[in-house]
Amino acid sequence: MPPPRTGSLEKYRRSDGRIYYRARIRLADGTRARVDVPEAYSRPAGDKTGEERAELYAEALQEREDETGELLAKKRANDARRLAGDKALDAFAAHVFQRREGEGKRSVGRERRMWKARVSERLGSLDVASVSKDQIEDFRDYLDAEVRARIAGGKSDGISGKTAMILWTFVRMMFKEAVHCRDRAQRVRSDDPTLGVLPPLKSRPRRKTFIFPSEFSTLVACNRVPLEWRELYAIGAYLYLRPGELRALTFEQVDLDAEVVSVVFAYDEEAEELKPTKTEKGQREVPIPPALLPLLKRLRQRTSAAAPVAPLLAHVGDNKRAAFLRQHLTLAGIDRSRLFEDSATTIRINFRSLRDSGITWEALAGTPIDRIQSRAGHEHIATTLGYVKAVEDLKGKFGKPFPSLPFVDEKTRVAKVRLAQGLGQVVRQPPQVLGSIGGSKLRLLDSNQRPGG
Repeated sequence: MPPPRTGSLEKYRRSDGRIYYRARIRLADGTRARVDVPEAYSRPAGDKTGEERAELYAEALQEREDETGELLAKKRANDARRLAGDKALDAFAAHVFQRREGEGKRSVGRERRMWKARVSERLGSLDVASVSKDQIEDFRDYLDAEVRARIAGGKSDGISGKTAMILWTFVRMMFKEAVHCRDRAQRVRSDDPTLGVLPPLKSRPRRKTFIFPSEFSTLVACNRVPLEWRELYAIGAYLYLRPGELRALTFEQVDLDAEVVSVVFAYDEEAEELKPTKTEKGQREVPIPPALLPLLKRLRQRTSAAAPVAPLLAHVGDNKRAAFLRQHLTLAGIDRSRLFEDSATTIRINFRSLRDSGITWEALAGTPIDRIQSRAGHEHIATTLGYVKAVEDLKGKFGKPFPSLPFVDEKTRVAKVRLAQGLGQVVRQPPQVLGSIGGSKLRLLDSNQRPGG
C-alpha cells in the first residue's frame, strides 16, 4: 500500500525579498496542481515557523483534495473549456493581439504578458460568445480586491489602480472587437457584456521623481563618476528623450548647425530592433540647449554620422541603468531621500527619470505648455500638465534649469597627454570602470572597440 500523500511545499522569493510558498498537490489522475499558500498561513505563530505552518497548510489541502477531488474537477473543467478552440476568449484575444502587432502597436508584447498573468486564468477559457455580465463583474471584483490589497499593504501587495485599469481596458477591448471587429468574420457577439459595468477601483498614483538642476550640476562635476556616464546623463536629461528614442538616436538626426535633434525611431528592448516612435507625435524635433551643444560637437568630431549618440546604452542593459544612476548619485554625495524612496506613493529614481527631469526643467524655466508637449512628444496635453502641476507644488530653490556642463574640453585633455608623452613620461590610460552590480565590474571598451570610437 503506497504511503499517504501529504502534499509538498515550494519556496519562492518576491522582488522585495519577502518569502512566499506554493503547495504542490497530487491529483487522482497522477498530475500535480500548484496552489499559493495564503499569507496568513505563512507567518510564524505559536511555536511554528512560517514554513512549518505552510507545510501544515499543504498537508491539509492534500487531505481535502483526496476526499473531495475539487482541484481535479476544476482542472478537468478548464481542460474541457480549452477544447473549445477558437471559441475561447484566450484564442480570440490571440487574434486581436496579432492584428494589433501587424498595425505597428509597440506595446503588444507587454499586453500579452499582462493578459496571461491576470486575465487568462479567470476569463481565458470561457466561450467569448457566451460570457455574461455577471462573469465580467466577477473579474472586476477580483481587480477591486487586488487594488484594496495594494492600498492596505503597500507596494508589495496586490496591484495598483493604474494596472487594474489597464487590465480592464484589455477586457473591454476584446468584447468591443467581438461586436465591431473590422474583420466581420470575427464578430461573434451582438452585445457587449462590459457595458454598464463600473470600472475597477483607483489607487493613489505614484509620484515621479526628478533631479534638481543643482543636484545635476553636482553629479556631472563629480570625477568619481566615469566621464562617459556623465556625458550620457547630460544628453539624456537635456534632450529628455525616452530611453528607446535615445538609444536609436544617431548623429544623422543631430543638426548641429540648426541646433535641433530629429526624433524618428525608438529601440525596442524586448524585440531588439528599431521601430517607429511610441506615438505619431513622438516623431518630433527637439531644440538642443546651448549648454549641451559643445558636448555634442565634440562627440561628433570623433565619430561618424551613422554612429549612435549614446553608444553606452548598447553595452548596459535596461535593467541595470537605473542601478548605475543611483550608484553614481551616491558617489556624488547626492542623498536626498525622495530620490531613493520606493513606496506605494513614490517612484524612486531610474534612468527614465532623466527624461522626467528635463521636462520638469522646461516647466521650471517657464516654457509654454504647448511647446513642452511638442518637444516631449506627449500625445495628450494632460500628460504635460502633470509636470507643470508638479512644479507649481514645489517650494524652495532648485538651481537654474539646464545648467552649464563642467566637462574638460577633449582637445585640451589630448594636448596634455601628448605633451606628457613628449616629455618622456609614460601615460597609461586603463579602461574606465563603469561601476559594479552584484559584485561584478563593468569596464568601458576603448575607442577601437566601442561603437563610435
